[in-house]
Amino acid sequence: MRKQEFCTSCGTFDLVSGELCLDCTQERIRARLAEMEAELARRPPVAAVGRDIKAGNAMEAKLASPPPAAVAGRDIKAGNATDQKVNAQQAERNAWADQAELTAQFMLTHGSAWVPASMNARAGKDRKDIKVGDPVTTIDKIKKANEVELREPMMKRFRMLLLWGSREELRWPALYASAHVSKENLKGLQGYKLMYQEVYNHLCGFPLTLTHYADAARHKGNKLCLYSRHNLDENAEALGIESYPKGNTPSSAMKNVGHHDYVFCSIEPRATVEIESVFKDDSRFGNVCHVIDSGAVNPFALLTLGDLDTKNAKQSQSRLSAFDDGLYAISTAAGSHVIEDKVINDAKTGKPTTIKVRKFDTLSEQMFLLKDAKEALALKVIVLADWYGVDLKKININAEQYNNLLNGWFVPQVMIPRELVTEKFCVFQGDKRVHPPQAAGHGSAAASSSSSSKGPQRKR
Repeated sequence: MRKQEFCTSCGTFDLVSGELCLDCTQERIRARLAEMEAELARRPPVAAVGRDIKAGNAMEAKLASPPPAAVAGRDIKAGNATDQKVNAQQAERNAWADQAELTAQFMLTHGSAWVPASMNARAGKDRKDIKVGDPVTTIDKIKKANEVELREPMMKRFRMLLLWGSREELRWPALYASAHVSKENLKGLQGYKLMYQEVYNHLCGFPLTLTHYADAARHKGNKLCLYSRHNLDENAEALGIESYPKGNTPSSAMKNVGHHDYVFCSIEPRATVEIESVFKDDSRFGNVCHVIDSGAVNPFALLTLGDLDTKNAKQSQSRLSAFDDGLYAISTAAGSHVIEDKVINDAKTGKPTTIKVRKFDTLSEQMFLLKDAKEALALKVIVLADWYGVDLKKININAEQYNNLLNGWFVPQVMIPRELVTEKFCVFQGDKRVHPPQAAGHGSAAASSSSSSKGPQRKR
């Protein structure tokens, strides 16, 4: 007698196919037939299959056979052109880095403010007897220095890299020290970046303009050539600079900081991609303004907040008051630990005058690499705006307003290593662009962005 078992699908005893009864077996067969019909419907016609096979065979044959010589030649040429472009970019980067390294090392070994008195080889000498090439210290002495004595973070990092740097760091130790200082200075501002992300993005969106004022145009034809004081002292004749005075004695500031191998520029934001105007018409150096986009110069140039020699930044009453009537008074209020009075000789009148300055503890805290400029300047302005109750979240700040805050609080400048030679520049005399000539009827960007709305811009 056959043993009775349940159908695993419906539970009956009528098993005919393994574990299923007759009805369940037939249902499974019908389902499988439907699946097969659907599969056949999705398949391409036989002719199409044949075409696909032929196309596949042709492609395999093409891949298996070498390309024609002409095609191969084009590919090789394209590859070589790409390699040459990459190599040229790398060579340019290395040349910029080498130039920045030389000027930074010169600064660190020729500026008395970077080293303690015990390392200062000029100590006891009359200032008038100090020449341009007289060093304060040497690389060997920096290596042997007591780290505890070194107050400047940049000098400490420079010494560390000279002793224990990698192969690449030993090629550019002063440049890597500058990059480290820039990174560390930015690190302390990151909390404000998170708090004011939209404002930060908005401020970083403004292109940055470099301006260099002089009493006469410094370009020849379509090329602008600006040289550092040290470069001119060494190579004026070779550079084609006529009647350059020889035997110059560097200023006290240069003796203190050692930055006389840099070309100095001011910096300001602008409203448009193209350079159409500047916010400042003249300077104590003259009313001819040479203007360059910040992206057109050595990216390893240094950005400094205020004056490295005095370790302070003059607070501009005119700019801060242009942003808001009461902002200058709030920014320079008595009792602030970062503000002090300083007596100077007025550049125009020659008479003593008292100004308000923002103090810094070290030279290093004032410094950033130019490639970090947009981030650094935006965050520095955001921090002080937060301190002084300027609610930037409620203001759609324009380029002129940003410039008033930036140059009102920090007066930043850019120090370009050794020289600035470029064909990408403009020249303004007063408020008129003289090179290249401005098209007739072309409006001023400064005028279009000068609607700096006064009123309740500070938190009350």
